[in-house]
Amino acid sequence: MSRWMMTMGRLGACSVCAAGVTACEMLDFEDEKEDESDSVVLEDVEVSPEGAPVVEWHVGEGTDGEEHVHEGLQTADGGYIAVGQTEERSGSQTTDMLVVKVDADGGLEWSKRIGTTGEMDVGIAVLELDDGYLAAGGLWADGSQQSALVRLDADGEVVWTQRYHNGGASAVRGIAHMSDGRVAATGYTEGYEDGFVFISEESTGFLMVVDDSGEVSMSTELAVPQGTKVRQTADGGFAVLSTVWADVDGADIQNAALVKVDAAGTVEWQQTYGGSDFNQAFDFDLASDGAFVIAGHTVGYGAVNWDCLMLKVDAAGTLEWAQRFGQPRGYDANYIHDECYGVRVDTDGNYVMAGGTGDEYEYSASGHAAGPSDEWKGLVVKVSSDGEPMWMQVYGDGAGEGNNATEFLGLTRDGGYLLFNDTDSAGPAEPNNFGFMKLSPPSE
Repeated sequence: MSRWMMTMGRLGACSVCAAGVTACEMLDFEDEKEDESDSVVLEDVEVSPEGAPVVEWHVGEGTDGEEHVHEGLQTADGGYIAVGQTEERSGSQTTDMLVVKVDADGGLEWSKRIGTTGEMDVGIAVLELDDGYLAAGGLWADGSQQSALVRLDADGEVVWTQRYHNGGASAVRGIAHMSDGRVAATGYTEGYEDGFVFISEESTGFLMVVDDSGEVSMSTELAVPQGTKVRQTADGGFAVLSTVWADVDGADIQNAALVKVDAAGTVEWQQTYGGSDFNQAFDFDLASDGAFVIAGHTVGYGAVNWDCLMLKVDAAGTLEWAQRFGQPRGYDANYIHDECYGVRVDTDGNYVMAGGTGDEYEYSASGHAAGPSDEWKGLVVKVSSDGEPMWMQVYGDGAGEGNNATEFLGLTRDGGYLLFNDTDSAGPAEPNNFGFMKLSPPSE
């Protein structure tokens, strides 16, 4: 049962049914909360995958251990670069940062492992520089995992490594170019868990600015447990995405959060989004009107289980609309997780969000061409700038061919997309590889 739901001030909230038909509700927002008691059922409308792109190619690259990819992008030479982590050896409990570069057709150019033997090292974010790349994450030093940046040349050789000794387990979660050539970085310090964690808790978020040698020129502490992603804003300041704990009517729940910081590092405002149910945010992008487009997942907004969530927030931090997407294969919503981790403003000004869909229970169902419920597949949805869904599609190597959950997406210069996925169906290495899945431009 494919479905989507959109919430606005007094606009529609819709749930797409099996035949592509949606049941819509009217919901109110007040202080970022929805009042479902005011909901009414409106006329059905149709939503379909028509116009969605198709897979052009899919490759997997890795080692003899298990890999997990976290971020990637298309590079100036037409190829692609991805970052994540790999087991130090098959079956080990420790990991290395892994950076993989492929050419425009998915052919391996180089692969670089970075880490300390017997310790936890992870890669989480990557940028392209004028003469190479910058990888971010956490590297072991002085008895704990430290926030780290690693500069690589065009061939994948390490130029320099900077570790930032912030206390406790720490990592850089997001990096972004600045207009003056420096790089903004965000993450967490004083954590208690090494390795990759989706959301660090009981830690402290930070924002810092570094020069081309990795030296810190500005740093500020944030009142959130972690900075997840960062973007420079048009006024020269920054926006930092996070997920925070909130007390809502006596219950502890997680909400998406944005922190606006000026160029000097002073916090201007902080807003949370999601109301009385759990909502987690993992990526965001800047729209041409200065708004923020956020991707994550939710058990709120009428979801039965975790569903993908897209939020649009204006430049002042006010929520414009929220959408929920899930069940693209029509399986039982009580058992399916739809989890989104990447979003981009497309070249046409609309928004594309990607993640994975599958189940983590003893439940198993089949019947969809993409595969049974217990095979995780990629989920991609495109939404217009005013919040109307354009298409939604599932991507993988087919039924019985294993898992291909999308962890991030990038735009490609031909108008298509590159899905970075955790794959056990592509590539010669086992058991899990960095997947690079090239999608054609959409036909809408």
